[in-house]
Amino acid sequence: MAARHRLGVVLLVPDGLVAGIDGIRLALGDDALGRIPPHITLVPPVNVREDDLAQAFDLVHAAAGACPPLPLRLGPVATFAPVNPVAYLAVSGEPGDLVRLVALKDALHAGPLDRPEDHEFVPHVTVATELRDDRLAGAVAALADYRAEITVERVHVLAEQPGRVWIPVADAALRG
Repeated sequence: MAARHRLGVVLLVPDGLVAGIDGIRLALGDDALGRIPPHITLVPPVNVREDDLAQAFDLVHAAAGACPPLPLRLGPVATFAPVNPVAYLAVSGEPGDLVRLVALKDALHAGPLDRPEDHEFVPHVTVATELRDDRLAGAVAALADYRAEITVERVHVLAEQPGRVWIPVADAALRG
């Protein structure tokens, strides 16, 4: 049986905001802190055969090359409760930029990166999972004014390592 790699395709939060967002994650007790960098998921974890890695990376490069850099806004904190006890930074932007974000996500769901979409695409940066209702409500209230402007210039492929740690293994510039 061919080796498989567990990959995800994401937009990493720019370095200048990582410490602040990780501070929020620390305060909320996010169990993924230190294992998964802050990001916007485009392709959730998918198993890719070793033989298909080159095709997957080519797909990422082609999709990124067709999309210009994306100016986006992060915040405020919102939640998927009551369906899922997750706190996240909402991702918004100008309508055209959000259309391009969705088109990028759709272009990546092909070939070896294709997988069923379990939920409607809601662009977000997770800051905590498995929070009690009172903690979720507190996070939403306390961080209601949090906003940050970013411009995403690269798509990253993350690979799962032992200990459920995710690291970047490839990236491609958004060029459009």
